[in-house]
Amino acid sequence: MLLRWHIILGLLAAFTYAADHNLFKTCARVGVCNRLRKTPPNELFKIDNLEPTSKGDYINSWKLSRGKDKFRLTIQLLEKGKVRFQLKEENKKRYELKDVLDADQPKRIKVKVQTIRDRQTTIRPHPSINEKHSVVIYKKPLKVSFLYDEKEMVVLDSTNLVMEYKKESYDGKDEEIKDIGFSVKFSDALKLYGLHHHAYDLELPDTSDMEPFRLRNSDTAGFESNSPMALYGSVPVIYGHSKTSTTGIFLHNAAEQWVDITYKKAGSPSAHFMVDSGSFDLFVMLGPKIENVIQQFTDLTVMDAGIPSMSLVVFYR
Repeated sequence: MLLRWHIILGLLAAFTYAADHNLFKTCARVGVCNRLRKTPPNELFKIDNLEPTSKGDYINSWKLSRGKDKFRLTIQLLEKGKVRFQLKEENKKRYELKDVLDADQPKRIKVKVQTIRDRQTTIRPHPSINEKHSVVIYKKPLKVSFLYDEKEMVVLDSTNLVMEYKKESYDGKDEEIKDIGFSVKFSDALKLYGLHHHAYDLELPDTSDMEPFRLRNSDTAGFESNSPMALYGSVPVIYGHSKTSTTGIFLHNAAEQWVDITYKKAGSPSAHFMVDSGSFDLFVMLGPKIENVIQQFTDLTVMDAGIPSMSLVVFYR
């Protein structure tokens, strides 16, 4: 009899604390995730000319196109192994975050741009600058590689690259679509970490057969442990780690985001970001060691880099 009551009470407790999935929406119920997760873009981004359309000692820009839409890609090398990658539509304005970065304009370094025929363009630190990070833009197919000491560490290509700005009817309602989608490959990594504010293992799992990680400020009761559900806040930062190096990316955007993680047998895991709106402002942190990446993220945001400390325990409520 006593055992029966224990079973009943256990079941009641489970139902009491189970998540309400009417409140915790799945990918299929959210427009941006439903649109971008399984459907590759019908048109790929192209770079019109490898020579910068706007060339300078610190900032360089290129014109990109996707069908009839025109874009401007801006790349800046920042001090201490960081790169800023920004993609914007021409003649359209998106919301840009303020008061997140430590400075409105992180410290840039002087660069030298070199174009090799019609194949690729390389952005390197000026010979007078003692830095080892660089960026290579390839034309066909469009690919942007981020290097440290001439070794490819992070790659962003055109496979899942999307920037939509249009009105569309979805779920019976007129909706203004401002989707951003892109994939980043961590070429030298074996495992991925980050996407804090989720009750999950430190190592991010492959999400091919589960829901993507959702980043959204949420304080809904009944959160499930071991779940990619959104919880309290979101920090869109991911670290790629191996025995030889650590790198990271930080998306300077506070809109709702969904992130798929993919691992391959040969290594080089990747993250596919599906972002509801806002600007495409990506920081790439090239390490090359974990202590360097922590410092790079802290320099940008003056925030804890999310690396766990056994000496610190935080209690919520």
